Amino acid sequence: MDTNQRNNLLFYMDAILFVIAMSFISINTVIPYFLNTLGATAFKISLASTLVGVGTFISQPYFAHKVIGLTYKIPIFIRILSIQRFFFLGFVLTIPFLVNISPRFTILVFLICWGIFNFFVGAYSPFFMSLFSKMIPDKNKGRLLGYGNAIGNVVALLLSIIIGILLTRLPFPYNFTCIFGLGTFFLLLDNLDFLLMKEPPDKIIGQPMNIWEYIKNIPTLFKNYPKIATLITGYSLFVISNVSLVYYTLYAIRRYQAQATEIALFTGIAIAINILGNILFGIIADHHSYRLVLQIAAVCGSLASIIILTIPSLFAVFFAFALSNLCACGYMLCSNILIMKNAPEGQFPIFISTNIMVTLVISSVFSLVSGLIVDRFSFSPIFVLTGLAGCGAFFIMTFIFKISPASTSQK
Repeated sequence: MDTNQRNNLLFYMDAILFVIAMSFISINTVIPYFLNTLGATAFKISLASTLVGVGTFISQPYFAHKVIGLTYKIPIFIRILSIQRFFFLGFVLTIPFLVNISPRFTILVFLICWGIFNFFVGAYSPFFMSLFSKMIPDKNKGRLLGYGNAIGNVVALLLSIIIGILLTRLPFPYNFTCIFGLGTFFLLLDNLDFLLMKEPPDKIIGQPMNIWEYIKNIPTLFKNYPKIATLITGYSLFVISNVSLVYYTLYAIRRYQAQATEIALFTGIAIAINILGNILFGIIADHHSYRLVLQIAAVCGSLASIIILTIPSLFAVFFAFALSNLCACGYMLCSNILIMKNAPEGQFPIFISTNIMVTLVISSVFSLVSGLIVDRFSFSPIFVLTGLAGCGAFFIMTFIFKISPASTSQK
């Protein structure tokens, strides 16, 4: 097996292992159920979602600065991933002891550890996309991510049965200890996957910037690269639309008294939709355009809000959740690649990290405010706002972001 085939296979394995792992540590299903069982308010549950953005946002300038001047990136990336994942494993193993002390204290410790975990998530985009861009040919990028995520979701769909069994058969909190433990185990296997890759040296080495220069450069970047600015504006609306994913499980529990079996079904739906979505969107992206995928995703996000607001049934909640997952699936598959296609070579990490920082600030603020809205009023205002954000994203991707007819690289 030559180096290209080896790396292609290992990137497939990375996508598979990561999807499986995060189905056990799902911020949209398992974590809200865990926190709700501990007695957390909607605000605290939304805070867990907010920490995904805050932790990543804080660390983006540091990791983008660290990666931009490296000829070889994998050794540092593996070290970062190992610190993150062994740290979270330490928390998981202490869950039974923490719950015996106090459920409220357990919530606090979880939020602290989850925040630290997501600080290291800030390394994912700049390191991974730098490796992906130089090790995988353009013509294979969409399908590789799509098929890899789909295969991972097929396996995760089978493993979601285990989630349901663990939730119902094991007493609390040992059920969540096992579920989070399995997720962390697959994340550690993912470390080994990167260790086996054969990384070529970078042909073009970008100029490193310190963190302050990096932040100051954002307005200049927007001015000099209007397509990037348009994309990031659209992506900001996408992440607002995707905030609704955090609330479907909680909405089903509080409105329709959903039990553990229904919560496990949410996980199964998310995985099944991601299987179909990644395959379909990967093919559309490579054969048509990444913009078309994002247009379809935005429509799905808008329809999800309409359905959950107009049809009062648990079935409608499941259907809307499926459409929202399609929206998130399309966005996650195509957003970074479309940024890369419009960014100068050697500066991918800066552009991708800028996108991550801006969208995470918006997503984090909206997530935090949305928890307060749910506690004070109801879920309906959130679904209205996320639906409008989906409509806005569709408008930008259809009428404002334009692909140059002279260059297919702008797809």
